[in-house]
Amino acid sequence: MPLRALIFDVDGTLAHTEREGHLPACNEAFARLGYPVRWTWEEFKPMLPIPGNAQRMRAALGRLGEAFPPEEIEARVKALVELKRRLYVEEYDVPRLLAALCLTPAQGGVEPCSTRAGVSGLGQGGAC
Repeated sequence: MPLRALIFDVDGTLAHTEREGHLPACNEAFARLGYPVRWTWEEFKPMLPIPGNAQRMRAALGRLGEAFPPEEIEARVKALVELKRRLYVEEYDVPRLLAALCLTPAQGGVEPCSTRAGVSGLGQGGAC
């Protein structure tokens, strides 16, 4: 059977997505939503074992010294995570990776597999 697809796990494995994608997207999400949080790589790197940006962002909001009710914290974290995910895909990771691969979306594709759409595209001619 001829090769029909090639799948790469590029989230920090083949590309420096943590430092050059996730970190700036997190910082921009904090800034756009008005939070005085800006992580350096030295601050972000020890947080990498913490699974998911939601937990990291929740902890950062807790350190701001403002007493938010739990439901408000969750709403704020949800807004941060959604914005960060959009920024990461649209501005920091996918366009840069496509440019590095010299591909246009019509020639090839990259889709984050951490989303339901990314996973469902597998096996249906989608790239993930």
